[in-house]
Amino acid sequence: MLTAVVFAFRFGIFWWFSGRRTAHSDQFWLNLFRAGLAAAALLWAAMPWMIFGHTDIFTAGSLYILVAVAPLVSVNGLAFDRMAIMIFPITIYPASALWWLTASGQGQNIGWISLLFSILFIPFARRANAIAAGFIRQAVELEQARQQAEAAHRSKSEFLASMSHELRTPLNAVIGFSQIIAEGHFGQVQPARYQDYAQDILA
Repeated sequence: MLTAVVFAFRFGIFWWFSGRRTAHSDQFWLNLFRAGLAAAALLWAAMPWMIFGHTDIFTAGSLYILVAVAPLVSVNGLAFDRMAIMIFPITIYPASALWWLTASGQGQNIGWISLLFSILFIPFARRANAIAAGFIRQAVELEQARQQAEAAHRSKSEFLASMSHELRTPLNAVIGFSQIIAEGHFGQVQPARYQDYAQDILA
């Protein structure tokens, strides 16, 4: 229920601001997105205390996998933004590790492993972000190159169309008049050499 409430609240804020999208900068939307992620991450981090129990470590361990997978899923989907990619891991893993450390016996071992994993996860997330940023940068560069090539092709086509139009009109006149002269429509051309010249121009 809390998850549904948080999601509805995030969606409501997005819907309310979406009508004023142009009035806000990209940074505003990014910060709003990060704040929503932080709220969801805090809810996930609180789940062990709300629904798990230390009495049955097998059940707790099975349910813990759901919480542990959440940061991995977030990294896969949020790799475009380094800060967003860190919100779930640095919130959920330490909180889950602390919950396990309050247990006894085998639970404490899981807690220490979780804490170590949360520390090792940060460079992994940063590497994933760098790879994703590289792919995005490459895609943007390819798109820019494609747009530039299309613009150059369009410019060339416009130039050729314009030049074709500018040349066709006077050349049609040259062809028509040279044909009239070469064929002597209005009488014999004198001297005869002029008629040969007209024939050369027509050819």
